[in-house]
Amino acid sequence: MEKSNVSMRITKIIANEAVSVRHFEKIIGCSNGLIQKCISRSSDINSVWLSNIAEKYPQYNAEWILTGKGDMLRKHNADEGDVNEPAGEDGQSRDKEIYRLQRECYDKSNKIIQLMEDIAILRKELEEIKRATE
Repeated sequence: MEKSNVSMRITKIIANEAVSVRHFEKIIGCSNGLIQKCISRSSDINSVWLSNIAEKYPQYNAEWILTGKGDMLRKHNADEGDVNEPAGEDGQSRDKEIYRLQRECYDKSNKIIQLMEDIAILRKELEEIKRATE
């Protein structure tokens, strides 16, 4: 079964944050296993939890979480103290580096997701081969 778009985007956030699914569940305040079930069953998630994700992880674009449209990471004004967009001369190089690293993590998260999908396909093929040879 193919992952729902929302569960796939949640998986990308978890990978980008480099946290376990359980840690992510704790951060957004849901019960143990709720997000894991969403991911493993390729099901969508209750709007309450989507709202908590947007609140607890404000660096992620809420529109992207819900629809997949736009960039994964939000872009803010300098007045909001954003780390995604460099602001001002003080710390500008640090902010640029943070932004670069966030983008690098995003790219690597996409690669991890692709590899996870490839592994799932290979597992199915292996099971079919095992059944055919029995």
